[in-house]
Amino acid sequence: MGSGSRIRLLEADPGVAVYLTQAERGEAATLTVPVVELEPGPVDTGGLVARHASFGAIVIEGMLACHLRVGEQAGMRILGPRDAVSLGATESPMLLVDAGCRAVAPTRLAMLGRDVLVGVHRWPRLMAGLHVRTAEQIERVAVQLAICQLPRVEDRLLALFWLLAESWGRVTPVGTALPLVLTHETLGALVGARRPTVTLALGELTERGAVLRQGRTWLLIEHPPVPERAAPDPHAPVLVTDGESVWGRREEVPETPGHVMHEEIARTIERLREQHRERADQVLLGLARVREARLRSEQLRSRIRRERPVRAPRPPS
Repeated sequence: MGSGSRIRLLEADPGVAVYLTQAERGEAATLTVPVVELEPGPVDTGGLVARHASFGAIVIEGMLACHLRVGEQAGMRILGPRDAVSLGATESPMLLVDAGCRAVAPTRLAMLGRDVLVGVHRWPRLMAGLHVRTAEQIERVAVQLAICQLPRVEDRLLALFWLLAESWGRVTPVGTALPLVLTHETLGALVGARRPTVTLALGELTERGAVLRQGRTWLLIEHPPVPERAAPDPHAPVLVTDGESVWGRREEVPETPGHVMHEEIARTIERLREQHRERADQVLLGLARVREARLRSEQLRSRIRRERPVRAPRPPS
């Protein structure tokens, strides 16, 4: 792992400046961040955070494959150039058996740390650009999740190739080239299928000329089918069908404006506080009465002991 060099943030990802004014772009062009070079292999994200005091990174070159496993099923997502990498420590779901990232090629990362935070303080719209970049990745993962629901594995693979090509493909006279090194096992983790099934599905796609492998590049020729948009069904089933359930009768629940709901919650909280204060006062009053009764009892016992006559000892018989 090499480091020490720096790069301009807007050079690492010009898209983060999408909301900056022309003057702000000129000023922000001077903002530089550290660069880390990764060799192919596992990536210690926790170590990167500790060494560079960073909360994230942007992929400049190369590719990271981030895997996870739930039970016996593996899943994966790919992070390529201009993708944001989250390096913060987060609590993992209890169902997650294993998770991590691996550099599948020599990779360079632009580390996001104190320099970026200072820049965001000076140019707040810079944060909007970073947020948009993260939102785009979330959208891509959501589409990948939908692709995994397609019944045929060959349809999943073809849709996945085009999804990845939207980010990293380039159009050529004979088709769209996707310069990513993806093994059959990796493709299986991306679409939720076993490696032997992926091999068979790729064979079918290649035989019909939908996808061709050219060295380290995939050539996409056939587009995935576009389904016709059906009109919404007014009688489509809802999540809860019990007519007696308040959740199933949403039209009977009047909508409450946000400010009215806020005022109602504030009144409820104040009412509960008042009840708590009244009960606390009652408890304190009861404790005071108990202490007063105990004091009077102690005083009475002391007076009885003082006034009790002392009996003379009996003479021996």
